[in-house]
Order: sequence, then C-alpha cells, then structure tokens
Amino acid sequence: MTLDSQYQKIEYLEALRDFLSTLYALKDEQSNEYQTHKHRLDGFIHAGLHIKLVTKEELQAVVESEHVVAFGITRKERMLDKSITKRASFTDWSEYDKPAIQRAKPCL
Repeated sequence: MTLDSQYQKIEYLEALRDFLSTLYALKDEQSNEYQTHKHRLDGFIHAGLHIKLVTKEELQAVVESEHVVAFGITRKERMLDKSITKRASFTDWSEYDKPAIQRAKPCL
C-alpha cells in the first residue's frame, strides 16, 4: 500500500466517522432526514468497498466504535435493548375479561 492510498484510506474513514456521527445524532429513525442520511451513508460505504479502499472488517470496526461513542453501548446491546423494550410494552387486556355482550355499547 502506497503512502497516497494510505492517506486516502485515512481520509475515507474520517469522512465515514462524520457520516455516522451525523446519522446517530438524528433521533427519529422514521424521518425523511434520517432516511436520506442513511441512504447516503450506505452508498458511501458501498463505494469504499467497491474500489477496495477498505475492507468490511475495517468498516465494521469504525461503525462499532462510532456507535459506542454515540450511544454508550454496542450495536448488539442496543438491538437487544430495543427488542426487550418493544416486547415489554404492556397492553391492558382487562377490558376483554367481560363477555362481549356486556362490553357492547348500546346502539340508539
């Protein structure tokens, strides 16, 4: 690897860190802004892989480190936390303990 290609790799990884920090700063994952940044990041990552500037392992290491900086936990821990939170949402089914005929509101 030449000095010039090493410098390009360092520049690329710094730009990737900037993309990731911008993406992780957005809170609403369903917003158009988040989706736009995510698609741009996906293209940036794909381009780096396509021109063989970086390997998947190097990209994964940068993504993991930036995720820990942004959220304080690894991506796996965050996915696990999200799935537990999603499953833990409580639905009050006591309304359905009564027979349906008793729950029915009178029609006028």
